[in-house]
This record gives sequence, C-alpha cells and structure tokens, in this order.
Amino acid sequence: YYIEHKILKWFWSSCLISISATLFTLPITLYFFHQFPIWFVLSNLIIIPISLLVMFLALCIVLLHSFVVIQNILSKLTNHTVDFMIQSSNLSNRKYYGYIDSISFDSTDALFLSICIALFLIIVRTKSYKLVTLTFIVCIIWALLGIVKQYSQINEQEIVVFHIKKKSFFVTRIGQHIYYDLNRITEAEFEKIHKALYNQVF
Repeated sequence: YYIEHKILKWFWSSCLISISATLFTLPITLYFFHQFPIWFVLSNLIIIPISLLVMFLALCIVLLHSFVVIQNILSKLTNHTVDFMIQSSNLSNRKYYGYIDSISFDSTDALFLSICIALFLIIVRTKSYKLVTLTFIVCIIWALLGIVKQYSQINEQEIVVFHIKKKSFFVTRIGQHIYYDLNRITEAEFEKIHKALYNQVF
C-alpha cells in the first residue's frame, strides 16, 4: 500500500520493517530464547530512530577524534542516548505483559516454522493454491510430530543436572511432571535455568 503522507508513510514503513525483522528471526529467537515479544512493533518505532542516532554520534566521535573537547561532549551525549534507548526498551520488556515466556520450541519446531514462513511468503507472491495445500500438510505433519513427542514423554523418567555457580541442581522428571528442591538455589538462579528446564520437559 502506497501512502503519500510523509509521517504516515514513515510510520507504515517502520511497522513493516519491524514485522519483517521479527518474522524472519522468529524461528531463531523462539529456539534460543523461548520468548515472543508482544509490543515489538511499538518498541521498534522508538528504538530504531534512537539506534540510528547512536550510530551517527559514534561516527562523529571517530571522525572528530582529534578534537578532544568535542569528542568528550559527543561521548557523553552518546552514553545518555544509549541509556535512554535501554530504558525505553525495558518498558516493553516486562514479564507477564511485555512478552510471552517459556515457549516450548525445539530444533524440529524451528525447522517446520521456517518452512511455513518460506511457503507463506511464496504464496503471497504467487497466489498458488497448491502451495496453500502444501502449507496445510506441513502444519498437520508438524502438529502430529508434536503429539508423538508429548505422548512419548508420558512414560519417560530421567534426572536432569544443572551446574550453576559451582553448585549442582538436580531435577527429577516423571512423565511431564518435574520435581526439584528450590532451597539449593536462589530465585535469580532458578530463573536462568527455567527456560532450559521447561523446554527439556515440555
């Protein structure tokens, strides 16, 4: 869609860039971080212009390295700008309302999601009915593999060992139920392994 109004055009383009970046990196971010940011479009509308300003200031620092006074001023301005960018990003990076956490997502899920995204983009361009059918078949296979994985875990039993700051943390898994002793680690330490533990079990 072409928009002639300059401000609306910038807003629309920024939203599309944000959505595209999130879409293409979604399999990787879900696989490694098991999170999905809810406010990514609004956050990027603030962070992208600020990050461009930071890069511009950093370039000026490099080019004006001979002028010590100017360089010091630009360095302080850059630091304040980066602090503001971090504080702005933290507004939407809050648990429970900033992102969906503890998403069970393994390498198989990442592969199937990547295939689905690629097929979706080809469908948008070619409008092929056959590819729509193929996408549904891929999604069905993906769902069936997930069901098989869940079913296979019902009768499994294992002990998972985590090493945290020279301490060992044991977790017993019986089916899809986990048992552990939180008295051995702090809450902050537990948060660090929570996603790995969740993905291991579910």
